[in-house]
Amino acid sequence: MDERATDPGYYGKQYAIAVRKDDPELLNNINAALDVVKASPEFQAMEQKWFK
Repeated sequence: MDERATDPGYYGKQYAIAVRKDDPELLNNINAALDVVKASPEFQAMEQKWFK
């Protein structure tokens, strides 16, 4: 299977993480963890292969 997912409608619903307004530390930790994942070579390779 070598199909690229280029149609935004293909992904269906978007995901979100709810964080209480009075918990900025949790929000910062979640954002930092997502930044680490997005910076990883594995994620970048998957993104390049399937989404670009």
